[in-house]
Amino acid sequence: MILLYGEPNGSFLAPQGTPYEQRALAPGARAEKYYEYEVIKPLPVLQGKIAPAFEHPGGGMQILPALEERVNVQWLIDNKYIKEVSTGLKSPKTGKFDGKSLPNADKGAKSESVGKTTSGAENVATYPKLKEDLTKQNLNHIASQDQRLEAAIKGSGTRNPNFSVGSGTREEADRLGKIWVGDGAKLTTDGKGWVSADGTRVYRFPKEKPNTPAEFTNTGIQANFEILKDGKRVSNGHMDVTK
Repeated sequence: MILLYGEPNGSFLAPQGTPYEQRALAPGARAEKYYEYEVIKPLPVLQGKIAPAFEHPGGGMQILPALEERVNVQWLIDNKYIKEVSTGLKSPKTGKFDGKSLPNADKGAKSESVGKTTSGAENVATYPKLKEDLTKQNLNHIASQDQRLEAAIKGSGTRNPNFSVGSGTREEADRLGKIWVGDGAKLTTDGKGWVSADGTRVYRFPKEKPNTPAEFTNTGIQANFEILKDGKRVSNGHMDVTK
């Protein structure tokens, strides 16, 4: 379970186990009390609206003002990205974290932050794990949408990055492409596809490729579902597109 702390009308979420959690729950923090939220589906990365989660040291997620609307914690709740699991995490008397407000308090369970200062070493260890969990959750969500997307995520299983993900119409290819790159995607620099907001997935529009090996296409037209690592393509799923 991925837990985040924040205030309903605020623009900041503090992941559990990071320095931002300590800042959110510390005496004298800006909000009178914070709420605890569980992530229930992959958090969006919307260009100009929400900064990528866990993309800078400490793992904070800052929600930014949009051009025409303000996206805040309540927006994430309304759109079913997170749900409230407990309220009033600050004691009204001490201003400190109150473990009794947690849902499992009666069972003797305590938050890791109760009576404990997160060390630098623990923060370093926690940050990659939180980022990895969200990335894995997002990929699993994409894979669950269609078998061809699942194949694109699994990859070739060999050193050869090229493989077939199956076939479909142009409409199907573009629909799956939108799911593949997700919210906040933008056109590639050459205008021939979309790239995800975090720069790790690319969808290439259907195109005639007469020189493509027959194992990847029967029609000579294909769309591509690519995975990038450090800006380099490491996986390239070929979808045969029917005319």
